[in-house]
Amino acid sequence: MEAADGGRRHYVALLHTRDARGSYTTLAYKFAAQPPFGVLGVSRPLPLQAGPFAFASGLALVGDKVVVTYGVADVESRALACALAPFPGAVGWATVWKQWVAFGVG
Repeated sequence: MEAADGGRRHYVALLHTRDARGSYTTLAYKFAAQPPFGVLGVSRPLPLQAGPFAFASGLALVGDKVVVTYGVADVESRALACALAPFPGAVGWATVWKQWVAFGVG
């Protein structure tokens, strides 16, 4: 998904980690829109219901919402939708991502 953060263009995608018990954790990351596509930040775990049994498979910007689609235990499908500016003090895309998934920039 393409986005802008303070005038800088970047992409946002999802990644998964899996521990020894087979539990998944989903994080978002942003990376530069130009080669060499360096990673600019990684989130804390996304608040997906069903925790370690949730596996995110889609990320989209739909109107004024960010939507993460995911499966739960290979049995059902769900979606997490977050309005771009529902939070107190949110002023745009970068603010929402920082409040929702707390990207660090490095």
